[in-house]
Amino acid sequence: MANEIKMSTGGAVAIVAGKRRGRPAGHSVPERVRTQIKTALLVTRLHKIACGEVEAEPHQVTAALGLLRKVLPDLQATLISGDPQLPLTIITRAE
Repeated sequence: MANEIKMSTGGAVAIVAGKRRGRPAGHSVPERVRTQIKTALLVTRLHKIACGEVEAEPHQVTAALGLLRKVLPDLQATLISGDPQLPLTIITRAE
C-alpha cells in the first residue's frame, strides 16, 4: 500500500503500510504533562534560533514547536461583521 494522507475530523492522519499513525480525534494532553513542559525556555530557545544567536538542527526546532503546540492554545483570527446601518453595541452592566 502506498503512503497516503486521509483527512479525519481531528486533522490529518497518516496511513503508512496499512497502519494508522497519530492520535485519535479528540485526544488531549493531560494537565500534569503541560505543567512539566517549560514553555518559557522553549520560546526563548526558538527566539535565539530565529535571531541567529544559537545554531540548531531542524529536528530540534520541530521538537520544540511540537511541545509548544501541546502547551499553548491555537489562536485564530476572528472577524466580526454586521450591518453598517445597525452597528454593534457593547452593553456592560455595572453592579
